[in-house]
Amino acid sequence: MLAGVIGICLFLLLVVLGVPIALALLAVGFGGLVCLVGFEGATGMTGGVLINYIANYTWAVIPMFVFMGQLGYHTGLLTDIFKVAREWLGRLPGGLAISVEVADSIFAACSGSSISACVVVGQASIPLMRQSGYSDAMATGVVAAGGTIAALIPPSIAICIYGLIVEESIGKLLIAGIIPGIVTAIIYIIFILIRCRKVPKLEERTTWKSRFYSIRYLWIVVVIIIAIMGGIYNGICTPTEGGAVGAFVVFALALATRRMNWNTLWQSLRSTALTTGMILIIIVGAMVLSRFLVLSGFSAAFNTTIAGLGWPTLGMFMIITAVYFILGCFVGGTAMLVMTLPIFYPLMMHLGFDSLWFGIICVKYIEMAVITPPVGVNLYAVKSIAPDIPLSTITRGAAQFLAMDLLTIMVYYFFPQIVLFLPSLM
Repeated sequence: MLAGVIGICLFLLLVVLGVPIALALLAVGFGGLVCLVGFEGATGMTGGVLINYIANYTWAVIPMFVFMGQLGYHTGLLTDIFKVAREWLGRLPGGLAISVEVADSIFAACSGSSISACVVVGQASIPLMRQSGYSDAMATGVVAAGGTIAALIPPSIAICIYGLIVEESIGKLLIAGIIPGIVTAIIYIIFILIRCRKVPKLEERTTWKSRFYSIRYLWIVVVIIIAIMGGIYNGICTPTEGGAVGAFVVFALALATRRMNWNTLWQSLRSTALTTGMILIIIVGAMVLSRFLVLSGFSAAFNTTIAGLGWPTLGMFMIITAVYFILGCFVGGTAMLVMTLPIFYPLMMHLGFDSLWFGIICVKYIEMAVITPPVGVNLYAVKSIAPDIPLSTITRGAAQFLAMDLLTIMVYYFFPQIVLFLPSLM
């Protein structure tokens, strides 16, 4: 138990000192195993993670979804989504900000990339929102928060990681994320309607003809969604096969629309390799650390202690939410997920929570982490496309939506069928 506590404190210290997350996880995990079972035993356990855990066919779903999103981003297939949303919603109070949320939700259904959603939608929307009277905080905050929806609406890499770690059905998890993703977007939109009711409406007028004509940009989205989620929902293909189908469909669409060339293909492949490598090395490090925590007795002692407190279920859930919120300030979403699940998942199952439901809640925690300073990646993605806006302003804008995320989590807590309804039909 004591060795585990020391290991966690040392890991947090390394993160605060700026050591890369993957290296900190590996160093503490491997070092702890050496102390417990010796160098030879630690080497064997670490090698076991690589051979028996990562070298698994089902993990291929991650590079497939990443490649699909990168193709959509680099070929520009999805860049016109904001135009469609603006045509239909731009004249509403806060219409431009609402258009961002709708565009991000549609983009999420085709890419699963939070950063790509921020960059693609933000480049088109932030200058227009600033010209239309939105404050810099709101213009950037709505883009940073809107990008988080990509972590929830399938195809979602975070959902796949959760399913692989806890050995839950990835297909059911992906389907479970659909309604919660829509509910998250709706709560954001309601907040925008209240917050931006005094912002001047978009001056340019649109006709019904132009609105219906703009729908032509969405045919690509429909094809991608049907190809991936239709196959998974109906049991025609597994999630891993669905990822490959989605990547092939996007590749074929890029060729058909003449947006594919050697440069975009190379950029997509390169970004996929970098992103997949980053995710997998973090997962390896986190699994090594979790083995150390299990052997040290920390995981069992922690769960026994917490379960023995006798607190109400809601109180326990709120404490776990607070832990994830604080941890998200220092650790990236993927690392946070794979590092905590070996500890919190058994506890949540002991408390009677559903595995599918907890998976969606964990993804909501990741959504919060990517807009929480100082490591919130969406904040820096928005900063890269709006370099003249201070990071503090972007953070202040995104903080408004963190409150909405907490509200959304409580909605899911009291109404779990929002998450479980669609999977129950499969």
